[in-house]
Amino acid sequence: MVQVLIADDDYNMRVFLKYLLKPEKDFKVIGETQSGIETIEFCRKNSPDLVLIDINMDYQMDGLEAIQTIRLFNSDIKFVVLTVFDDERVIVDAFKTGADSYLLKSASVIEIISTIQDTVNNSAVITSEVGNRLKKYLQKPEIENSSHYIDVIRLIMSLTATEIEIIRLKKNGLSSEMICQKKHIEMGTVRTHINNILKKFQMEKMQDVVFYLNSISFFGFIDQALSTDDTGVHPC
Repeated sequence: MVQVLIADDDYNMRVFLKYLLKPEKDFKVIGETQSGIETIEFCRKNSPDLVLIDINMDYQMDGLEAIQTIRLFNSDIKFVVLTVFDDERVIVDAFKTGADSYLLKSASVIEIISTIQDTVNNSAVITSEVGNRLKKYLQKPEIENSSHYIDVIRLIMSLTATEIEIIRLKKNGLSSEMICQKKHIEMGTVRTHINNILKKFQMEKMQDVVFYLNSISFFGFIDQALSTDDTGVHPC
C-alpha cells in the first residue's frame, strides 16, 4: 500500500484530498502538514512513499524549498506538486528542485488520481495544460538555441528527478558503486533506477543513454532552460 502525505496550508484542500483518496485501496493517507518545515520533519520521521504538496504554504519555507531539502536525505519519496501556479518559470523550478509530477488544482479528479498512480509507478506526469505552458517557455527566443525542445519535453515528462541525477552522475564518469557511496543508497536501488532508465530509452547500456542525450544537447539545454536568475528557489 502506498503511504501518502498531504502537504497544503488550505484545510479544505486537505479534507478534499483525503476524501478523494479514501476509496482508493492502494493508497493510505498517513499524515497532513501545512508548512514546508512540518513537511520536512514528517518525512524525516515517517518516510512516506508519496507527497502531494502545494507550493505556497508559509512565509518561512515554501513547498519547493521543502522538496529540495527532503531530497538531501531521502531520494526515494515521490513528489506530486498540486498548485494554482501555472507560471512557466515556477513549473521548471519545481522539476529542478526534485518534483516528479506537476498538477494544477484545476485538474479533474480523474487526472489527480491517475497522476498519483503514474508517479508511484515511476512515470513523471505533466498534464496537457502544464505541458503547453512548458513548451511555450522553451520556445521563447532567448532560450530556443536548439531544435530539440520537443525531445527535451518528452524526457522531462518520462524521467524522474532521481533518474536524471543518476544519468548526470553516469555522464560524469561515476560507477554504480560510486553512486551508491555518493547518494548513500543500496546497490539494488541504483540498479532499479538504471533498469527503469534503460527501459524508457529502449537501450542496453547507460553509456548509450548518455551518448544519445549528448547528441540532442540534453544536458546543456536543460541547464539553460532550468537556470534561474538567482541562486535560490523561485519565490512564490
